[in-house]
Amino acid sequence: MSLFDNVSKLAKQRNINLTDLAEELGLSRHAFYKWKTSSPKAETLEKVADYFGVSIDYLLDRDSVSLNEDLEDSIDVAMLYSGKKLNDVDRATIKALLKGYFDNKKD
Repeated sequence: MSLFDNVSKLAKQRNINLTDLAEELGLSRHAFYKWKTSSPKAETLEKVADYFGVSIDYLLDRDSVSLNEDLEDSIDVAMLYSGKKLNDVDRATIKALLKGYFDNKKD
């Protein structure tokens, strides 16, 4: 997703339109729409990330890469309750469940 798409999604979850959000953050009324063709300043990204309680990496859609790596690392060391290592089917099932959970989680 693009930066604009991520901010739009977060705003929708909070039931605020982008124009009102921009004004609340002290930005121009159409600031977010400009992000479709240009990049914002770091300070502006920080304001938006703080408002939604997410990281700048999340806004820039960088979390998905680290999430996949973190899931792989976690599953590699995970064991069943009985102390046995996970088999390939267990690993794939757990990875799919966790990925689905995090992809659909509302912040």
